Amino acid sequence: MSSSPDLNPAPYFGGTDAQDGAFDQPFQPDRNSPTPLPGLDDDDDDDDDHSHGGAADTRHIRHPLDDEDDEQKPLDVVTSAWINERFAPELLPFAKQAVHDLIELMNYQEEELFDSHQDMSQVIKAMEVERIKFVLRRYLSTRMAKLQKFALYYGHPSNERPSLDILSPAEYRFVNEYADMVRTSMHDTVIKNLPPDFRTFDQEQDPDDVQLPETVVGPPMDAAVFVRVDREVGDHLLPEDDEAITMAEGGKFLVRYVGVRRLVKEGKVSMI
Repeated sequence: MSSSPDLNPAPYFGGTDAQDGAFDQPFQPDRNSPTPLPGLDDDDDDDDDHSHGGAADTRHIRHPLDDEDDEQKPLDVVTSAWINERFAPELLPFAKQAVHDLIELMNYQEEELFDSHQDMSQVIKAMEVERIKFVLRRYLSTRMAKLQKFALYYGHPSNERPSLDILSPAEYRFVNEYADMVRTSMHDTVIKNLPPDFRTFDQEQDPDDVQLPETVVGPPMDAAVFVRVDREVGDHLLPEDDEAITMAEGGKFLVRYVGVRRLVKEGKVSMI
């Protein structure tokens, strides 16, 4: 189990109801005071469906227990993203679509709980909602821990474009605000008391220089990781190795992360 602190994922979807603890408490249906889910506004079409007593249209939502051979289910996608996130030294691209699908599914399941009679199916649906909340909470808190650890790296101006590509909008705002607070704290407590020649911290010497300063520590790309091959890779040449290794489907390897970084992002190998 990840040691990262629990988070309410409301900020990741633009919600402002973090204090409601929608992801932290066991679900208890209350028709008079439904539990809001963060960051998803009700559409007018959905409101019309509900006003007539009909169920929401969920044809576009893939149920996590459905048997789909041709496409991964969103719960499986987020679970895999969480495991990869736990063991990869760097922050991986945010699983935006799968997370959105899971929250939509959770909305639907909670509406079903409000409308269902008290029977075994309601208990199963409540358990499924709790399972989805657990996976989302773990995934988002793992990402948050990395953002806090490497805030100066991901929040540095030279990393603006890469950060925009892998972070959600809320994550991007958070890491920049957090990095500003770290820089301000370091300046007020330490740097201003140093001799003038040493009063540089996270600052570029040349405005045209886009390289990270030495004081900014990034993820350890050379870290050793265990990976499993999910899709046939074939012969793969690792950095600084003279001979390629054959990565057949199902194979497990201990390698430096930098050598399989591209394969992880392409979904050909997964972290274990």
